[in-house]
Amino acid sequence: MYQKLVNFLIDYKKVVLIVMALITLFFLTQIFRIQMYTQFIDLFPTNHPYVQVHQQWARFFGGAYQATLVLEVKEGNVFNTETLAKMSRINDAVDLIPGVDHFGIYSIASQKVSIMKETPGGFSSYPVMKEVPRDKEGIEELKKRVFTSNNVNGIYVSRDQKALRLDANFYEGLIDFNVLFNHFMDLKKKEEDGNHKIYLSGTPLLYGWIYHYLPNMALILLITSVVILLMLFAYMSRGGLWFWPFISAIMTSIWGLGFASILKFHFDPLIIVIPFLLSARAMSHGVQWVERFTEEYQKSGNTQEAALITGAGLFPPGLIGILADTLALLVICLTPIPTLRNLAFLGFFWSGAMIFTIFFLYPPLFASFARVRVPRKTDAQASSQPTTTAACSGRSITDRVEYLTEHLLRRILVKMSSWTFGTGRYVTVGLSVVILIVAIVTTGHLKYGDANPGSPIFWDHSEFNTDIVSINNRFPGVDQMWVAVEGKTKQDVTYPDVVNGMDALQQHMMTDPNVGFAVSIADMVKATNMLAHGNDPKMESVPTTRPAIQNMITMIQLGATPGEMDTWIDPQITSTNVKLYLKNHEGSVLTEVIGRITSFLKENPKLMEHAQPKPAGGLGGILAAANEVIQVMNDRILFIVLGLIFILCVVTYRSILAGVIFVMSLVLANFLAFTYMVFKNIGLNINTFPVVSLGIGLGVDYGLYIVSRIIELYKEEKDLAKAVRGSIVTSGRAVFFTATMMTAGVIFWYFSPLRFQAEMGILLGILMMVNMVVGVLVLPAVINIIKPKFITRGR
Repeated sequence: MYQKLVNFLIDYKKVVLIVMALITLFFLTQIFRIQMYTQFIDLFPTNHPYVQVHQQWARFFGGAYQATLVLEVKEGNVFNTETLAKMSRINDAVDLIPGVDHFGIYSIASQKVSIMKETPGGFSSYPVMKEVPRDKEGIEELKKRVFTSNNVNGIYVSRDQKALRLDANFYEGLIDFNVLFNHFMDLKKKEEDGNHKIYLSGTPLLYGWIYHYLPNMALILLITSVVILLMLFAYMSRGGLWFWPFISAIMTSIWGLGFASILKFHFDPLIIVIPFLLSARAMSHGVQWVERFTEEYQKSGNTQEAALITGAGLFPPGLIGILADTLALLVICLTPIPTLRNLAFLGFFWSGAMIFTIFFLYPPLFASFARVRVPRKTDAQASSQPTTTAACSGRSITDRVEYLTEHLLRRILVKMSSWTFGTGRYVTVGLSVVILIVAIVTTGHLKYGDANPGSPIFWDHSEFNTDIVSINNRFPGVDQMWVAVEGKTKQDVTYPDVVNGMDALQQHMMTDPNVGFAVSIADMVKATNMLAHGNDPKMESVPTTRPAIQNMITMIQLGATPGEMDTWIDPQITSTNVKLYLKNHEGSVLTEVIGRITSFLKENPKLMEHAQPKPAGGLGGILAAANEVIQVMNDRILFIVLGLIFILCVVTYRSILAGVIFVMSLVLANFLAFTYMVFKNIGLNINTFPVVSLGIGLGVDYGLYIVSRIIELYKEEKDLAKAVRGSIVTSGRAVFFTATMMTAGVIFWYFSPLRFQAEMGILLGILMMVNMVVGVLVLPAVINIIKPKFITRGR
């Protein structure tokens, strides 16, 4: 079947090449419309209860797009005219940033941060700091207001009086992060001085830093591409076709980007690793095809015959390798996360395009050449060269490179092949089994969600993460999570059992060391009740009747400015919330906090009989939702992809044993990757999940090319030992080079300002090198031990 297809491609080579050129040109015209931006809510599972709760009430109780600014004084305290004036200017400046929710800015200088006061007609709400106090009396009055308000003291003014906090909500839409980031950086530069320091955190600033580092990321990707291209030239320049794998990678990128533009997909900066890796995979396949064509051309001297043999020989293993990558990406669409679904469909096409940009392109392309410049020395000649480094002395740089890439590499592979025979094969397989067992046991400690405080996207010493540490030292916590409390009918949230239930939940959660503070409308009701009874501290409690609570809330609303109460209770008084300030958003912390909430609600069902508590909104809630989905989907996707690869191998080689061998090799490589993540304390989250999912099928083609080559050589030699050794020094040579080439390229990612990019680069390098070792050593050793019939039967 494959031979007929390759014959067809060669017979109509001009038509095929013209069609390929026209398709590439079409996609090229589309890529200039593609956009790069982040749609934050698309990073989370839309059908998860936490995300649905968040989307329903985020406009009232606070979204996940919240920026936090802290102004700290080094000497003295914040109660001085200069510091308070700075915070007032900062509050006004943040209000001018594009995309900010003007009704969602909270600080001591905000008109929305207020306290209740008695008036002749009842009660009224007054801003804590209506204007900056200019004298001692004004400052003392401000202190009094702050210290008597639980909703201000400790939240917007630190307990030690050394820092002021501002929270600003931004609309969860299309935000220009560069503009936002520059506004905050200009503000920081303008207001900082010898006695004042500004710290910044929050999701908008997280992405602001990411976009700020885009030029650095682009430079690293450029360096990676140049290094890979130089290695490609050094390795293959003697064959005259060295640049075609690179051309295939470029064509694949054009097709993928053009497809993304047509479907109006956008690129998130953090997933740019995936398209780069997919294009690099195209280069890896291309190296195999060029190497095999050169080898066949050396034998026959006929380009058409060499193109036919190459296509017929490499189509089956290459197709399975591409299908493995393609299906691994497509399966990601099972996750209910919009960004990952889009990535799945894009990756499916991008990876699948390699079938055309390599398998359909190379046979007619090779057959179109009248002749090809081949390496000056054949393999037989190369094997006669000295094995010592003295063989390189006195040679030109070009000859030395040739010696390293041709002769020395061959001898290294011959030496490696010795570990697949005799006693060495048992040692190789035995060590692999031990490593696999250790890797499986270690994987049980893999963390879901973020594994470190701060953001795992940046290094611990980055300004963003050090700012988070400084803020958490002064305030309850940067990250917020809230529990929506929805009345069963209108104003049911004013029943005493509901308000008391929220108060009880607050007190319960504040005993958790991961929760810095908790607030709700119960605080305001208790404070107003005390105020209504002449500031008697004994009356700081929830009234025992529903009408009394309704009167309290009505008085609070009448004295408040429009929208001021939205963060506490919605305008229709149908729902309210309990807001938690978390110390960090590590996956284990979010799991523990939500587990504590649900356990309390389950154990105390009568505390809120007239309402339904719904965890959990805010950044903490939607991150917890993503973590739960990923934990479930990771195992599911792993089993589905391994199952699909098993079926592909069984069908291709007509052997169940073949499927078992290849699946076990992938299990070894992937569980070692999980072990690396455990060792480096890398959590499986919405950023690392697609990379790891792609890694499941990454490198399977290494083993496929080698095993298929063993089958071909066995049909010629009828000697398994010769077939295995010949496969290692031919197909294994290309496998060894592509793995080392890609690893050498991604190693430069370690110098990225983004910890995520650096760690994913190392992870991918480990995956490729492990798959290379498995393909070159472990699989041949297994074959030499069990001598499977799917190889020796000659099909």
